[in-house]
Amino acid sequence: MSISSIAALAPDEFISLQPTQAAPSSFEAVLSNQLNRVNASMTNAEGQLQSFAIGESTNVHELMISLEQARLSFQLLVQVRNKLLEGYQDIMKMQI
Repeated sequence: MSISSIAALAPDEFISLQPTQAAPSSFEAVLSNQLNRVNASMTNAEGQLQSFAIGESTNVHELMISLEQARLSFQLLVQVRNKLLEGYQDIMKMQI
C-alpha cells in the first residue's frame, strides 16, 4: 500500500504531518495551528453531542466517529507535549 493511498483513507479532521500549501514558517506557528485544529475538533464533537442529547440528531455513528477523532487528536497533542517537555528537561540537565 502506497503512502498516497494511506493518505486518501485518513479524514481531514486528523492532524496531518504533511506540509500544507501555505506552510507556517516557525515552530510556534505550526504548534498554534495544530492547537487550533484540535480545539476545533473538540468543539465540533461537543456540539454534535449536545445536539444528540436534545434530540436534534439521531445519527449515533457520526457522533461516535466525531468523538473518537477528537479524543485521538487530543491524545496525540498530549503525547507531543510530553515529548517536548522531556526534551526541554534533558536540555536543562546538560552541563555547559
